[in-house]
Amino acid sequence: IGEIIIAKHRNGAQGNVRLRFISEYARFDNLNVFPEYETPHSDLRTSSLKPESGTFTIPSKMNDTDKKSDKGDFDSNGVDQNPF
Repeated sequence: IGEIIIAKHRNGAQGNVRLRFISEYARFDNLNVFPEYETPHSDLRTSSLKPESGTFTIPSKMNDTDKKSDKGDFDSNGVDQNPF
């Protein structure tokens, strides 16, 4: 278990962050003191959820297939409209 102390020189929030070390990946991760409450993002639409590592993937809105128009921002001849 590691602890990072967050302090600022000027006005601002301060705090401590407790982390656990995952030697298999040589990285630090959130310390789950209360594992039954470790899903704060359960309302997010995720394409990949890996509870064993505490990570999840959020897909980009750009990848949505229900696009309103395939025309894009260009005219049919491929020239962009002048905004002025």
